Amino acid sequence: MKPYIGIAGVTTRDQGETLTGQFYTNAVGVGGRGHYGLIGYCLTSEMINADGKITDPRYIGLDDLRILNPKQPFGRNAIHYSPNPENPDKFFIPDLVNIFMGKGSEIYKSTAGKVLQLNRAFNVSADLLESVKHKKDGMFPDLEIIFQAGPGDITEMTPDELIARLRPYEKYISGILLDSSCGTGRKMDVRAFAPHIAALEKAFPDRMLVFAGGLNPENVAAQIAALSRVTTRPFSIDVEIGVRNERDELDLAKTETFIQRATQQIYTNIRSLRLENTLA
Repeated sequence: MKPYIGIAGVTTRDQGETLTGQFYTNAVGVGGRGHYGLIGYCLTSEMINADGKITDPRYIGLDDLRILNPKQPFGRNAIHYSPNPENPDKFFIPDLVNIFMGKGSEIYKSTAGKVLQLNRAFNVSADLLESVKHKKDGMFPDLEIIFQAGPGDITEMTPDELIARLRPYEKYISGILLDSSCGTGRKMDVRAFAPHIAALEKAFPDRMLVFAGGLNPENVAAQIAALSRVTTRPFSIDVEIGVRNERDELDLAKTETFIQRATQQIYTNIRSLRLENTLA
C-alpha cells in the first residue's frame, strides 16, 4: 500500500469530485508518485442493519454507495466500516457482502471500492479476515484492509503487547492505523506514541503506518513534522472531524487548506531527507 492523505466523512458525489480536484491541484497522486488521495465513506453495522432508520451527517447509506466513482484519477475510494459492537462475527460477512457487492452498487467488482478501513478492528476475529482475504477461496482477495488500533488499544497495551495482538492479523492487512481520536477530535500525542510507532516499524516493515487524531488545517504541518522525527519511512494521515463545520458537515474550504498544507510539509520532509542522505 502506498502512502496517502485521507479525507473521511464524504457523503455526496460532488464532495468526492471536488476532493479529486483538490488532490490534483496539489499534485497528490499525479504521475503515480508520492502520496495519493484517499476519499473515505463511513458506514457502521448498526446503520446498515437499521434499514435507513439511523442517520448521521458523517455517514453514508448502502444505497448511496452508487455515488462512488470507479475512475478516480488522483485518488481512491475507501470504506470506513465499524462492525457491530455486540456481535461482530455474526454481522461482519453479511455487512461486507452488502457493502461491496450490494445490488445497484457492486463497488468491488467495478473497482470503485477495494480499500476497507476496519474500525473497532480487534472486535473482528482473524479467522473472519481469512475468509475474506484467502487468495484462492476468499470473498474479496484483492481488498486492501487498513486495521485501526484506537486510543484504548494503545494506552492499555505496551508496544510488545500491541505487536502480539496484531500478529494473527498480519497477513490479511495492508496498513495499521494508530488513531488517538476515533472521530472525537482528540489530538495525537506523538511523543507518547513514539515507542509504539518504533515497535510497529520494526515488527511490520512492509505494512503502511497511518496516523489520525485531532488533525486539522492549522496543525497538520506540525504533526507531520513531529511524526517524521519518530518514523523512518513514508506514512499516511487521515482526517475527519478537523475538516467539518459547526453543523458537522464536510467543509471543502477546510479540506483544500488541509491537503495543501499536508502536501507542502510532506514534500519538505522528502527534500530534507534527500539532503541528509546526500550529505551522509
